[in-house]
Amino acid sequence: MFKSKRIGVCTFCGTQGPVSDDHIPPKNLFPKPRPSNLITVDACERCNEGFHLEDEYFRVVMALHRDLIGTSEMDRLRPTVLRGLQRSDAPALKRAIEATFETIPLYDADGNVVGEDDVFSAELNRLNSVVIKTTAGLYFKVFGERVDCSSYVGSQDISRLALNRSPLSEVYAALIAQTPAFEWPGIYSARVLQFEPQYTVWRHLFYDRLEFLATTIPEALWNGGKKDAV
Repeated sequence: MFKSKRIGVCTFCGTQGPVSDDHIPPKNLFPKPRPSNLITVDACERCNEGFHLEDEYFRVVMALHRDLIGTSEMDRLRPTVLRGLQRSDAPALKRAIEATFETIPLYDADGNVVGEDDVFSAELNRLNSVVIKTTAGLYFKVFGERVDCSSYVGSQDISRLALNRSPLSEVYAALIAQTPAFEWPGIYSARVLQFEPQYTVWRHLFYDRLEFLATTIPEALWNGGKKDAV
């Protein structure tokens, strides 16, 4: 629930008016007891409430992701997430997840069917929206200014990128060599490279295994053909 305590400027849309604290990254990604040093930025009611369902969808996908089975922090959080799916106020979220489930065959090395497995397809645009929001919020924390409304902010699951493609491979190598700008071990970390004002590349790592790259690019650059730099 939005609880405005002050007048300010929304970090995400730039609207001036009632604002409240919004956690970046979403606080629901942290098992309880949560760290005392979580990051908040000012957000208007529309932005604060508007991201709630996307934040919860992101958390559910993380909890169901097979690559995160065996990670200590997600293993702590997963029971809470699964219980949440059973709540009476979560039918839409549950349906969105269940609608993408399908049963696929499992094969051995010789191509023989040895069993079945249930898999689901995540809506990448919903995952990316959370990463984009997180990027915008952390940009404000690092650089002390909002990402300009004319800037392009994008995100991509790193598994879908051709990291062996130069110059992207060089950017990625430089990025992971950076000291994390923000880090909660085992849960989340963020690294950032700044090329020029408003032009940055970010690496977001969740639960030590799932990576997203994000970028902020000023309008003058992406209109000039650099929008797809990441």
